[in-house]
Parts: sequence; C-alpha cells; structure tokens
Amino acid sequence: MSSPAGGFSPVRVQRWVSAHVTTKKETDMRKVIVFENLHREGKWQMVEKGEAVFHSFGLDYEEFADGACGYSTAIVEWSDGKVDMVRADRVKFIDGR
Repeated sequence: MSSPAGGFSPVRVQRWVSAHVTTKKETDMRKVIVFENLHREGKWQMVEKGEAVFHSFGLDYEEFADGACGYSTAIVEWSDGKVDMVRADRVKFIDGR
C-alpha cells in the first residue's frame, strides 16, 4: 500500500483513506459464534458467549515483564451495536462460506 502523495496533511490523508478503504455491505458480513475462556469447576473451559457479526481481523498485544507478545484478533459486532475485539481463535464462522 502506498502512502498519500505529497506528504501527510490531514486533508490528503482523509482523501487517501477514503479512496483506499473498502466498506462492506451488511449482506457481505459473516456471522460468527464467539467463545470465552472461563474457569469453571476447577478447570478452564471454552464457553459460547453468543452470536455476532464479523467485521475484520486485527492485531493486539499483551505486555509481560520481559516484553510484549502480539496476537491476532477478530473485530465483531454484537446485536446491540457494541463492537468487541476478541482473540481470533475464539470465533467460529457459522454461515457456511
């Protein structure tokens, strides 16, 4: 991906972003089941949290005493409009594509 020509003025960046960012129609969005890792009955279990709409993959990180560790995420939208970023290994696509 190339950068906006002629520098990074706010107007040029906005025009460049508008020209290069694609949007998805709601009909193109995929449904997923989101899971969470809960400690129950003395052990960790993956438990279904609910159904959401997948928007995109992303990146996040967790910091430790000896550095940071990055991991892949899924950006999902719940039926109430709330958006969450969850670990990518905690979503399951359910629309059969």
